[in-house]
Amino acid sequence: MTPYCCNISIPFPSERLATIAMRSVSADKEPRKSGVTRDMKVCGGVLHVSVSSSELRVLRVSLGSVLELLKLSCDTMDMFDEKS
Repeated sequence: MTPYCCNISIPFPSERLATIAMRSVSADKEPRKSGVTRDMKVCGGVLHVSVSSSELRVLRVSLGSVLELLKLSCDTMDMFDEKS
């Protein structure tokens, strides 16, 4: 049972950039024993992220990690991507 859940939606200039961000974050898997479930999907230019956990503290740490990876991904795309 996962009583704690956080859903966020992050808009991107294009579906291609949202997919790149999703793939970047997906490469970093949650540890099996953490009890965290992470689901991501892209709809148009929006990345939808859902993180669930049975413990609030673990959810907070996992969500912080996802957001850090998304920021790194966005910074990298801003620096190197020429097409949106």
